[in-house]
Amino acid sequence: KELDFVKERSPENARLWYLLGLLALNQKNCPEAEKYLKKAEQLDPKFKGEAGYYLGKCSLLEGKNISAQKYFEEVIKSAPETIWAERAKKELEKIPSAKVFQARGDILYQYDSNIVPVPDKDALPEEVSNMEDSRALIWLNLGYYPLLKDQGRLGIKYRFYNNWQFEETELNLQLHQGELEGYYDFNISNLGARTYGSYLYQSAGLGKNYDYYSTTHRANFRFYLIETQTLTTEISYTFENEFFAHPGEEDFNRDNNAHQILIGEHIYLWNGRIDLGIFGKWRSEDAKGKNYDLNNYGASLLVQLLGWKNLSGWLSFDYDWRDFYRSDFDRRDQAYRLSLEIEYDFLKYLGIVAGFNYDSYNSNRDSYDYERQIYSLGIRAKY
Repeated sequence: KELDFVKERSPENARLWYLLGLLALNQKNCPEAEKYLKKAEQLDPKFKGEAGYYLGKCSLLEGKNISAQKYFEEVIKSAPETIWAERAKKELEKIPSAKVFQARGDILYQYDSNIVPVPDKDALPEEVSNMEDSRALIWLNLGYYPLLKDQGRLGIKYRFYNNWQFEETELNLQLHQGELEGYYDFNISNLGARTYGSYLYQSAGLGKNYDYYSTTHRANFRFYLIETQTLTTEISYTFENEFFAHPGEEDFNRDNNAHQILIGEHIYLWNGRIDLGIFGKWRSEDAKGKNYDLNNYGASLLVQLLGWKNLSGWLSFDYDWRDFYRSDFDRRDQAYRLSLEIEYDFLKYLGIVAGFNYDSYNSNRDSYDYERQIYSLGIRAKY
């Protein structure tokens, strides 16, 4: 009532509009807050830094990270020696980066206990003599996002992977991947939602000279429903086909089409720093050769540390029950996988990465039983 009284008597009072903006902000009415705070800026430039900071906070309330980032950056630029600039810098550190250009490069050393993999040395192919080996590898990710908005984004990615086996150079692997991806955020009733889509093309080369090995096409669609600040449902569908330079003949032709459905929940803990994901999945592969036709039922547990001080990382556990339902060998498998990666950033764009993978593959056919451990250590640069 007092503010309404001042509005009638002194509508050019900048502090009036500033206080009205704070009142609207506390009522979580962001459109009103933006209108009032911008008017306060226009009437008195001394409110610019303070109003810009609160406009950024308002954008965060609405989930508009890109707008919030722009507001905080403007505060730092227009009011550099103020407490509002300091607060804006702290808020910027919490916001996931939204850059038109993104890049990440890993240089790693890996030890692999079972490079093929097979149950024992007697099962190795003729051109391979060692089950265990080490390798150096590089893994480059480049992204360009020409369309970057609060409600969504659209971009392209290129990834390049190359490893050099120290012993078994016949197993050198090279990958080229191109991907088109994007998402769009919207509301369903009072709940937030996101649709995500991507198409990936991959060409693989194998051996000393990285001769052509296979081509993969993959399309993925995901839907996210945000029930609360701590709970999000994910539903995903993936279609994939893979063609090999030497797929095999007749019943052993492994060229295939695959469908996968995944349903799960993301539970966010510790003020959003930890993402706990629990998923169930079904995958079907239809190959030209019947010995590769597969129904796969599985479950996954994923724990991600999204950022705490200079640490981030993830831990995952996967279980798969696989039924090769048309196989000549009446084959059924159970697969377990435990994976871990930890990253420590010692500089703004540079970090140390360590990882571990353990696979246990159990089958009713002894020739398909194996275990595998992979240890990784290296440097990660990112922008």
